[in-house]
Amino acid sequence: MSERLESRYDESMPEQFTLDGRSFARIVIQRGGDSAVYQGEGEYLRLGSPERIAAFRARHELLASNGFPVASILRGGTLDGRDYYTEKALTEPKFGAAFRDEWEAGGVSTEMFASYIAITSAYTEAQLTSGPLLGANSSLYEGAHVDWLCAELPDDALRIRDAFKRVEERLAPYPVVACHGDYNPQNAFPDGVIDFEDMFSGPAGYDQATGITSLDFFPDGDFEYTARYRFSDTQKQAYWDAIDRVFTAHSLPAPSANSEDFAFCRAAWSAVRMHQWPKLQAWRYQTFRERFLDVLD
Repeated sequence: MSERLESRYDESMPEQFTLDGRSFARIVIQRGGDSAVYQGEGEYLRLGSPERIAAFRARHELLASNGFPVASILRGGTLDGRDYYTEKALTEPKFGAAFRDEWEAGGVSTEMFASYIAITSAYTEAQLTSGPLLGANSSLYEGAHVDWLCAELPDDALRIRDAFKRVEERLAPYPVVACHGDYNPQNAFPDGVIDFEDMFSGPAGYDQATGITSLDFFPDGDFEYTARYRFSDTQKQAYWDAIDRVFTAHSLPAPSANSEDFAFCRAAWSAVRMHQWPKLQAWRYQTFRERFLDVLD
């Protein structure tokens, strides 16, 4: 499964280069097109416009200083008019790849899934103790791209806004925190979390819900992208039990009680910007309507 679809390459960014005797190969162009991520031996490098790299680095350092499980920054500098910084590679395997391999061999293992719960719990603890961090420049409405979904589905826009208003009211008891925006097994390793480019200020519980519900929005069958693994009901319950314990230890309501409200937001996020993959787009549109809108009629 690919929870996050591959970005299109911008050929203005070099495909590979050597820096201080170390070789780096491009693995992805980030959204916006003015920065890219490269892989070297034991480290990753972010290269791009000075403004974008400064913003990425400042956010990375802020997360690290607040106890988030993120990679260590190693060094920085300038290369051919672009700025860069490098970060230590996190310990393999990435959970998305590990779950896929295990599924192909017979099913996601209890041991690997427990490791995923552990890093998600550590991430949750840091999130709940650090607060919004980023201010309130973007809300759940923008961060989950409900606004974009209304634009893409104008005939359903009124129902979407009405449904979101109810979701927002039910999520009001949760504190506003710095949300990753795309937390899922593709962005998590046993010792850390990566790819914070979609961050926004939103209710605690959103990231934790996307960590277990992202799979719901990948179908089986003849589509451009499909689910590459699934979690068992027992694993899902173990995940929510662990996350709920972290929340209740902070005297907060258990997010599992609002899992469908959080799933509404993830479904909206997953349905937009899918025009390059029309079959998957149509499936996600229909899934969103049936699961979250038609039940209100």
